[in-house]
Amino acid sequence: MTLELYWQGTLAPSRACVALAPEERRRRAVAAVAEGDTVTLLDLLEAHHVRTHGHFSPETLRKYRLGARMWLTYAHENAVKVLHPEAEDTDLWVRAMEVAGKSPASVGVLLTGARALYAALRWN
Repeated sequence: MTLELYWQGTLAPSRACVALAPEERRRRAVAAVAEGDTVTLLDLLEAHHVRTHGHFSPETLRKYRLGARMWLTYAHENAVKVLHPEAEDTDLWVRAMEVAGKSPASVGVLLTGARALYAALRWN
């Protein structure tokens, strides 16, 4: 008899990522960045958030995913190196959101989502 992880429900992405060796998790994250695989990167963000914060609000997770998705879109459209962004890149992203009419509170929430993505990318 073999033991299998429960792969359904809200913890499924976390279980899938936690089951990986740190080197494999890192390899997949780097490959996802190179391929522009937003789905994999957002799953990594979610898994990391659940692992480090335990219970989470679905609304918090939705906002984190939105912020990360918006950053990845901006990075792709502006040739930003996602794994090694310059401070100026994030400053320009913030200015672009302000020009687009985002409130300071909204900008802060979206930045938090992008920060959560980088916390997940550093996870080992």
